Amino acid sequence: MRLEQLAASMGMSLSKLMQSYFRLEGEAFLRGLFLSFVSDGRLTSQEWNHLLNTTAKLGLTSHQLIQAVQPQAKACISHVLADATMDGVITDHEEQMLRWLIQTFPQSQDFSNYVNTELYELKTITEAAHGRLSAVAVPANIEMRAGEIAHYYGYGRFVHTKHLSSGPKSVVHEGMITITDHRLIFTSATVAFSLNFRKVLSHIENSHGVQVHCESARMAGLYNFYEKHRLAYAIFKTAIGRANQTIVQKVEGQPSRHIPRDVRQRVWQKYGGQCAECAATEYLEFDHVIPVAKGGNNADNNVQLLCRKCNLTKSDAI
Repeated sequence: MRLEQLAASMGMSLSKLMQSYFRLEGEAFLRGLFLSFVSDGRLTSQEWNHLLNTTAKLGLTSHQLIQAVQPQAKACISHVLADATMDGVITDHEEQMLRWLIQTFPQSQDFSNYVNTELYELKTITEAAHGRLSAVAVPANIEMRAGEIAHYYGYGRFVHTKHLSSGPKSVVHEGMITITDHRLIFTSATVAFSLNFRKVLSHIENSHGVQVHCESARMAGLYNFYEKHRLAYAIFKTAIGRANQTIVQKVEGQPSRHIPRDVRQRVWQKYGGQCAECAATEYLEFDHVIPVAKGGNNADNNVQLLCRKCNLTKSDAI
């Protein structure tokens, strides 16, 4: 009788009240179960299937399950991101987990954008740690050289400090920073220059940015990439290492004989479209100085331009 009166006071029948009560209790139980599963920042396929089966046994739908655990799913996403950010590397499992969580448990647009941005940065940093850098587009007003590839473009600050007799004097320049495969380009209303990576003597990261020492005093100073510092510095370090050939791209399986287009363009320019041996301009081929089969790579200094005759002569001699 009291339950019927309570239901009536709420404008619903007793059966509707009971359904609502058990639905809320069921959702609370599912939230607790979900939390126990993701407490370690992981959710296996077996755990997810168990959740779906339990949901069905409670008479609830998968949509109700997803709605019930939205806050917990968001916390799990933050947990996985925090773990990946801590060591600066994202594993394939962590990436798949994050993408699945975002797809299965839709979040706000702002939060989804944040996760996707973090994913991109972590993935790029992870790839850079393996010597791999992706190409990015730059504005048409940035003059790129033949075969040059840009890996980063964004806002930046350059602080140049002069040591005068009266004491140090710092000048701050706000502008844009472009990182390519062999140089850093800084452009602003007050100064513009191109820093060749082979001229860099040292780079030290600190809380304000990256202190760079180089052969040219006017380009030595503090470089700040603002909120993109973690991403930009990882690209910067790897680009310098690759330019100086102290870092090589790690590849899966056997080394590839395919010479990247940007390397081919630079080698063509280096030899002026002529055979390195006899200066022929016809039947030219790109050749590995040290063959891939003997440990050679696709670095610029291991690729040359040979005519077919000289290439065959070389092959016969090996």
